[in-house]
Amino acid sequence: MTKHAPDSPGFENPSRTMEKEEVLSEEERSRVVELLHTCFRDVDDFEKNVTYKFVVQSNSKSFWSKVIRVHLDWKNEQLAKIHPKSIFMKIPRISDNVKNVDNKDYTEADETKDAEVLLTLTKYEVSWYQCYGHDNIPHFPMPKFYGAEDVTEPGTGILALEDLTDRVKAMELFPGFSITQLERIMDALAGFHYHFISKKDQSWVPQFDRTSEIDGEFQDLQFDTAMVFENLRPDLFKGKITAMKEYFSIEAAINAQYSFEELDVPPVLVHFDMNPTNLLWDPDFSKLVAVIDFQLLHVGNFAEDIARILMLTMTRQQRWKNTDLWVSSNVSMILDQVHEAYDRIFVFSWNFAIFAMGVYYNMYKNLEKDDAKLAEIRDEIIDRAYGTVVDVERLLHSRRSQKSDRNEVKGSKASPCTILKNHEDTVV
Repeated sequence: MTKHAPDSPGFENPSRTMEKEEVLSEEERSRVVELLHTCFRDVDDFEKNVTYKFVVQSNSKSFWSKVIRVHLDWKNEQLAKIHPKSIFMKIPRISDNVKNVDNKDYTEADETKDAEVLLTLTKYEVSWYQCYGHDNIPHFPMPKFYGAEDVTEPGTGILALEDLTDRVKAMELFPGFSITQLERIMDALAGFHYHFISKKDQSWVPQFDRTSEIDGEFQDLQFDTAMVFENLRPDLFKGKITAMKEYFSIEAAINAQYSFEELDVPPVLVHFDMNPTNLLWDPDFSKLVAVIDFQLLHVGNFAEDIARILMLTMTRQQRWKNTDLWVSSNVSMILDQVHEAYDRIFVFSWNFAIFAMGVYYNMYKNLEKDDAKLAEIRDEIIDRAYGTVVDVERLLHSRRSQKSDRNEVKGSKASPCTILKNHEDTVV
């Protein structure tokens, strides 16, 4: 996978935004207007029948997009009944968060590389909406897709989507999801997986096979970012992440994405970036209203999203207590397959999860102005990271020793949660 950091397209707590006003350039405005006409081809004399206003949304968590709301004032009562009062547009761009992700001077060469990354991410997201944006996927809601600009070069590929801004809220990254919310998310993943596994047309498999894009530079970036924890808390992490360097490799990543083959289970589409900012809820945070951000979709192991969600969004103690429940809730596979898939993909899921934690640790110094709250969040990030490192050590030790707890009892397999509990008492 190419260089990427978790994206958030614009639904956030405004009290945590940075003091930087976004603007729409004349060139962007021209392209937005053109796409607007495309979205409403059924409206004759479009410019005479509607007036529109662009509002750029402030979003300090975004990496690869600028977002705007287009407010539409329809002049004809009939048109107003059948068309939205506003739509949401996502404009591809390289944000300051991308430029700052590896904490070094940003060069022209960096910008050239990131432009290619942006182009790739945009192509896949636009392709997703064009091919499957109108699918009715069980328990997996998405914003309505109105249209997209052609993707011809970096920065092109504007998306026009349903504007959910006034009807939804996104969770903060910390503390993360509640148990009830995780139930909704697991239902969404089960529906998402079943929808594509059961399709007669399986062309989505080669369409989203992205193993050829996995590059060493991003694997190194993940490792280097994860190493921040060894420097922050050597008492907890010293040597631990360093010892796992070999698992941040192209070969390991490709083998992980193809692990469904060795497990003899069907491939699924992996979202890859289901962090709290990409899952939109009703105001009570009880109903999942939309899943967004499909830039990193790829074919892979059905447990990949599950593992990463649990690592990123739960405290160490909650995750250890509830892992078996969530892993076992995937009704599309038999239980032994689920446990095997979870253990097989865990280290690969961890690579991106601990990378994301390192990114968030640095980002929150700009997102949270309350020093006490910032310290609390950063302590929690460190604790979650530590919990995941302990789990990876446990799993790798089990593999190396070939004495996995799963095989200690003939004819039975211990669950991931059971194995974790065997180590829980030894953890600080």
